[in-house]
Amino acid sequence: MANITIETRNESFDKIIATIGDRQRVVIDYLEAFDEPLSASDIAYGLYINGLVPTPERNSVHPRLTELTKMGIVRVVGKEKDQVTNRKVAVYELVEEARQ
Repeated sequence: MANITIETRNESFDKIIATIGDRQRVVIDYLEAFDEPLSASDIAYGLYINGLVPTPERNSVHPRLTELTKMGIVRVVGKEKDQVTNRKVAVYELVEEARQ
């Protein structure tokens, strides 16, 4: 990819990152701490035991994951079996540009 294209893409990405909310930032930071994709339930539980969200339920982070996916900061990279529900769920990771 040409350097100009990379530069403009990175500038656009930096502007998006500057507009994220507190809960979105917490989700990004948690995903950044892991080298493996995580489900919404995994993220919610981890944030809950660290006192960063009020409940361990996936609904405490899933809306933020949806927003971050639409913003191009997070992407769905596969499925795994959820240990709580025993159903297949999406797993997420940060896009490379979001890693600091």
